[in-house]
Amino acid sequence: MASIWYGIGGGGGGPTPGQDPALTVGRGPGRAELELREDGSMSLRTGAGDLGQGTATAMAIIAAEELGVPSERVTVYLGDTAMCPDAGPTVGSRVTFFVGNAVRSAAADLHEAILGTASGLLVRPFADLELRDGRVETRDDPPESVSLSEVARARSAAGHANTFKGYFDADVPAYDVGSGLGEPYAMYVSGTQMAEVEVDTQTGAIRVLRVVAAHDVGRPVFMEGVVGQIEGGVAMGVGFALKEEFVPGETRGFKQYQVPRTRDMPEILTILVGGAGEPPEQEAKGVAECSNMVVAPAIANAIAHAMGVRVLDLPARLVDRV
Repeated sequence: MASIWYGIGGGGGGPTPGQDPALTVGRGPGRAELELREDGSMSLRTGAGDLGQGTATAMAIIAAEELGVPSERVTVYLGDTAMCPDAGPTVGSRVTFFVGNAVRSAAADLHEAILGTASGLLVRPFADLELRDGRVETRDDPPESVSLSEVARARSAAGHANTFKGYFDADVPAYDVGSGLGEPYAMYVSGTQMAEVEVDTQTGAIRVLRVVAAHDVGRPVFMEGVVGQIEGGVAMGVGFALKEEFVPGETRGFKQYQVPRTRDMPEILTILVGGAGEPPEQEAKGVAECSNMVVAPAIANAIAHAMGVRVLDLPARLVDRV
């Protein structure tokens, strides 16, 4: 078994005076823009990159939940410097927390603007309206309603904005690398993994049979993406623990540098915990790197339990010890 307590990205607006900005990579705010189009759909723009972790899907879900529309009606544009606001780097598991909260902020402002315009169109008080399934409805039975396309056209005709900007930064003090003073991270996630390992005492061959991965990532926004990241992290951790070795001057390709194959993968049970009772801005957290950091230590501890031998170098080699 092995556990981790991992800081997400950073916060506080950057380095302290005189400090090298490179030492605070990941700090700084998230930004996003959300536009209501005249056909009633939404455009979401942010500079965050999607490296395969599902950022576009997660951001669309966050905006859709706030606006009461299906996520399919939110088109996401990422990383285009000509049209997307700078959202900071995609590092340190920071995107869901920093950029997700910026998206939530933009969506909340757009939500309020939509209800305000619909209030005039329906001649009903703001408090009597709700945004549901892509329409603004009164709370009557049956309800009166107006479509989002009607709202968008009414706002354009009146000269009102249909694009709203979101900004989020964590309220933490600056961190000084030299003295260690301050708070280096805005948010932390935790995780524990257990590895069941089989060791052949005759040959030294090691096989990981099963990994149970329990992670506190708050409230998962994109469930399949979170589980996929954890399973991918386990695959990376198995390679780090047992296969991947680079020897300068000798390793020249994947014939020498071996990565796990499908048949090397263990059974994986993912358990997601947390999310209850968190402040709204802390409900969703990242996972990314923390899913692979605990795999190799858990495997090394399992080897020590099986063999009574402590592995100190990776990838693990037991041939000389059995």
